[in-house]
Amino acid sequence: MAGEKMPSAGVTADTPKRVMLGAGVFAQGLPIDTLPTPTQVLQGIIGATNGGSKIEITPEFLDLELDGVMVKTKGLTQKVGETATMETNIAEVVPSMIAKMVVGEVDDETTENYIKITSKAKLVEGDYYKGLGFVGQTLGGNPIMVIFKNALCTSGFSTEAKNKEQAVFTGTFECCADTDAIEQGENLETLPYVIWIYNEDTGDMQQTTGSELGTS
Repeated sequence: MAGEKMPSAGVTADTPKRVMLGAGVFAQGLPIDTLPTPTQVLQGIIGATNGGSKIEITPEFLDLELDGVMVKTKGLTQKVGETATMETNIAEVVPSMIAKMVVGEVDDETTENYIKITSKAKLVEGDYYKGLGFVGQTLGGNPIMVIFKNALCTSGFSTEAKNKEQAVFTGTFECCADTDAIEQGENLETLPYVIWIYNEDTGDMQQTTGSELGTS
């Protein structure tokens, strides 16, 4: 060890290929079981963003309480649930997105040249986004994708307009399981999301699902 020098940083030759750059795009209607194509992403883009995006996938843990155990102990912590959210700032006025944000509906008596959105009492299937995904890129030009099979906007409609500033519509979207998951041979213990990460060794996209991340 006398003649060896310890690394002063974690940068390697592969670092530039792995660093994410840019705000990415948000799209809907993306498949979760197969790799989305560029055409599917392009056709599903919800709108331009301003102010970036945020994704959080958080497992929920329970520490088993046992006499004599005073510290966190490996094997005595169990996963008991999880949450997955996407937060984005949409810069465009997109009526369909606003209707989902407020849990509203487009009025059939829409006036010519205008779209009228009104409130409704109950959630329906159409209030959920199907295949809501974030698509980003690394410095190496390789995509990284996070896709929720079902997503519900739980933040409501929020915007703030100021003089000499550009307004955005901020939305938080939560991943939701299917009510018929059990009937479909799935489960209600993990969320139906998928993360696609480029495999540098094979040149292919690798898939990681919520159920795989929840396996010990």
